Amino acid sequence: MELGHYRFQLGNFECVSLYDGYGDYKHEQMVTNAPRADVEAALQARGLSPNSVITPFTFLYVNTGKNRVLVDIGVGTILPTTGQLPHNLAKA
Repeated sequence: MELGHYRFQLGNFECVSLYDGYGDYKHEQMVTNAPRADVEAALQARGLSPNSVITPFTFLYVNTGKNRVLVDIGVGTILPTTGQLPHNLAKA
């Protein structure tokens, strides 16, 4: 896997998962049905920071052989950690 994209086949379709950046969320924005201490413990158990929930933004590009389809257009630059989709699409 090259940083920024992951290429795979689905039947006859060539697919590429494209990284656009990530969101860094407060616990309360992502998990509403578990105590904060449980969320922090689960994050730490997986080697992640217990301070927030980080979610990657990835988008799918599909080459069907006839059509090229970008599923969604990315997050853009709404966060300082996003906006990498055009670059990663060009690299892929």
